[in-house]
Amino acid sequence: MIDVYYMTVDALSSPQKESMLSALSEAERDHCRKMKKERDFLLSLCGHYMMQSVTGKKDVLYSKVGKPYYKDGPFVSLSHDENTVVLAVCDRPVGVDILYATEARKAKIAQVVGRFVHDIYKGLSLPTDAVCVRRMEFSGVDSQTVLTPTLPISDDAEEYVCARAFTKAEALMKCDGGGFAAITLLCQLKQTMQTLSLSLPELPQSVVTVARLLPSDAKAEP
Repeated sequence: MIDVYYMTVDALSSPQKESMLSALSEAERDHCRKMKKERDFLLSLCGHYMMQSVTGKKDVLYSKVGKPYYKDGPFVSLSHDENTVVLAVCDRPVGVDILYATEARKAKIAQVVGRFVHDIYKGLSLPTDAVCVRRMEFSGVDSQTVLTPTLPISDDAEEYVCARAFTKAEALMKCDGGGFAAITLLCQLKQTMQTLSLSLPELPQSVVTVARLLPSDAKAEP
């Protein structure tokens, strides 16, 4: 099972931000404070807070390419776009990416996909019931998670084709852990990982793709 959590930063009050910051370790707070822009600070704050709230751990580490991980698990992956942070948690390597497929960005997304992402549309699919989506929200200064529907994006949804390809490539590379250098390995990666693209409830145009490494005894089908 992959647990996917998401949070938007726009409605956070000052007391909520202070509560989130105080819950983090000193190293995590320092990581957030390095962000020069307020939006980047909030996205980093939410990401760290979500990881700590979900896993109960404050000892998050970062790989050379910036991927967060815990020495003794679970496997985690973070992504953000616009005002939204997404966290994926799993018992084996996982990757997640979010992108808002707005009309203004479609041409740029298509250009990136056409240049860097080849033959990414096919691959191994995750069943919908393998992903559990929860929204993280606040009541006062206390957070809680609310179970929400898992809304898979249909393969024939043309308006999301490029966004799905983009987020799928990112999720595969994050699951691999090799960073952008792994873009040359996408054809191989998609044979060892399963993916699912979905839309977040109440967030129109959001495209989220999660990728999970196949178990070692699983056989990938072409």
